[in-house]
Amino acid sequence: MQMNRFTTYTLLMMLLFGLSRVGTAQCASDQRDKAKKFLDLDFEGYRLGSLGHNDIWELTDENGDPPGMPIVVTKSYKISSESLLPDGGCIFTIRFDDYGVFTESSEGLEYKTSQSNEDVLIQLNCKGGKCLINLDLDHFKSPPHPGRNAVEHWLEGLEKIQKTPDDVNRIKALRSRISALR
Repeated sequence: MQMNRFTTYTLLMMLLFGLSRVGTAQCASDQRDKAKKFLDLDFEGYRLGSLGHNDIWELTDENGDPPGMPIVVTKSYKISSESLLPDGGCIFTIRFDDYGVFTESSEGLEYKTSQSNEDVLIQLNCKGGKCLINLDLDHFKSPPHPGRNAVEHWLEGLEKIQKTPDDVNRIKALRSRISALR
């Protein structure tokens, strides 16, 4: 079978265009939706407690234990980039706009204001048609990123279980600081 120049050129261009797109392909919409749902639930405070929050853990591959501290109080977040992996998985770069950070010390819970932007990577592994957030410590280093309202609710719960008036007042002061964030 003899091909004319136009057909040969067209086939060559289609092949080259297809190969150039392999490394820059975007993730599938269901992968993006899964990452977004995980981020939404994290922002709503689902990583702050262990009871009644199975929705967020159903999105994850149970191959690690995600960091619990520090707790980063988050103003907003967005998926800023994504990359399709050769095995069909996906890596998302998340841009967080943060108010500050809760840490634990010998004095108890402490809050430090540190308004900043940070980029965090989240990887989805895909096996057998099912994609889950990879929690392996080599891949998942993102501490909880709840929003202001979720943190206020969490602190309200902590306040109720404090044993001394000083501890109650300390948590109330933290709640007041978080409530003032805009």
